[in-house]
Amino acid sequence: MAVTRFQLLIVVLICLVIFVILAPIETNLIPQWTVQVVDVNGNACANMRVTQSWGHYRLYLDGNSSSEDRLTGLNGYAWNAR
Repeated sequence: MAVTRFQLLIVVLICLVIFVILAPIETNLIPQWTVQVVDVNGNACANMRVTQSWGHYRLYLDGNSSSEDRLTGLNGYAWNAR
């Protein structure tokens, strides 16, 4: 039985769909945020480290998580870079 062009096209399309579904795609789903660090008296704290952590919950068994540190500015504010 010979393979027709139509059958070959169907196989290629199925392989392409499977590849698109399973291929990892880098996305940025982290909302932009701003935080101010203050002490117990309400004074802004400069040069304090703020850490944001994230990961794929289904892959935590492999330790697939990331984090990023920021330092607060002179007015105590830090923000994430999108």
